Amino acid sequence: MLYQLLKEIKAITASNQTLKTKILSILELENIITYSLIGLVGTFAVNFVLLYFCKNISKYSSDNKLKSESLNIRDLITIFCSHVLLTIFSYGHIIKKFTTHIFAIGGDSYNHYARLVESKYILEDPNKSIFHWPGIFYPDGLTAFDGAPTIYNDLIHYFFSKFAGSVAIYNLLHLSTFPLAGIFCYLLAHEITKDKFVSYFTSFIFAFSHQHYLSASLWLNITHIEFIPLIFWLYIRTLKYGHKIKYYLLSTTFLTILGYQSLYFFFMTLLLIVLFFIIPNINKII
Repeated sequence: MLYQLLKEIKAITASNQTLKTKILSILELENIITYSLIGLVGTFAVNFVLLYFCKNISKYSSDNKLKSESLNIRDLITIFCSHVLLTIFSYGHIIKKFTTHIFAIGGDSYNHYARLVESKYILEDPNKSIFHWPGIFYPDGLTAFDGAPTIYNDLIHYFFSKFAGSVAIYNLLHLSTFPLAGIFCYLLAHEITKDKFVSYFTSFIFAFSHQHYLSASLWLNITHIEFIPLIFWLYIRTLKYGHKIKYYLLSTTFLTILGYQSLYFFFMTLLLIVLFFIIPNINKII
């Protein structure tokens, strides 16, 4: 039933109707509301359960909530710009090939690029499924169980392909993870240490680690580490400063986006939340 619904949505998207008519047609589809609510409720429920346990046993949780500390926007802009410059410096010898060559070392990266290019046609063709890629491993193709679909990358490519080529979009997805990982790791480190130097050094190690360089050069789905520290920062802010709805909604949103980026990192992040916030204080609920 879900597969049939996705096929109908894709058929409407690929039609020649106006944008308003497409949106109205999708909203009128049978079961569209049901599946949308199931997806939202599921994501919110998982995050609610985790935050509930964290609230009751985590060392960051307190009955006397602290006053929320404001962020220094100037520092954040400076740190983000410095990570952008470091990224450009790291890829400086090939940056001029941004629109003509994918920034990779061969092997699996070519498969990821080919999958990204084909994703546009998969999204537009109602007879194809995002959970099956027929363009590799003839004759059966590749299923989602062998290579998890990266809907985040596919959707960005789909919308930006109207303005830029696939090579440039691939490289943009690749390079954007470095400054974003840096700034979000800085937020997390500073929330814990309150030391600017330590936080910046930590963000540098996280964003420009050898593992990140290697992953970015080979696998587009597991180069997305940028939102992992942001999710932890939102969890800590929620526990320290009260269960403000904005932190709950933001952590839920970025957990969902992380799942669309990489299922590996999504489940790893859930595991780390349990290990970091819950397990050390498990004796409080036993």
